[in-house]
Amino acid sequence: MIIRQGGSVLTILMVFMVAGSCRRSRNSGIPVSETSVVRGNDFVVYSPAHPSKQRLRDSSSVRFQVPAPQILSGVLKDPQGAVIGNLKMALGCTGLNKVAETDYYGKFNLGPVQAGECIITLDPGPWLAPTVKCSAESCMIEPQLTLKRGMNKVIEN
Repeated sequence: MIIRQGGSVLTILMVFMVAGSCRRSRNSGIPVSETSVVRGNDFVVYSPAHPSKQRLRDSSSVRFQVPAPQILSGVLKDPQGAVIGNLKMALGCTGLNKVAETDYYGKFNLGPVQAGECIITLDPGPWLAPTVKCSAESCMIEPQLTLKRGMNKVIEN
């Protein structure tokens, strides 16, 4: 909790992080502790935990709960806002496994998904798995990806 006093207004910023609150199936590919869960008033945000420990050669995953049947699609972008093409991702849900790849414009479509626990995994490379924001009605995959540890360094020849 951070408390700041500015003038006559007291600002309180509280962030609650709950790790391991997702249900875990026996066939889970990654431990629940690898997903960070933040709960708000009307939403839940799922993101990769421990990003500083992610390495280039490792795939990156995030586990989340889909509240109701829906179609998962979107666009993926880098930290500067440029689209990311040809990025392979896998979606695993209860009784469902799909693989997709972003097109030239960064668009992907994982198709219809039923309610329940799912996991999105990106192929090994420079990107952490996307953040997923879920409300009581649906989930949205946040478009901006984050680079893994050490991938933001400039290499000079």
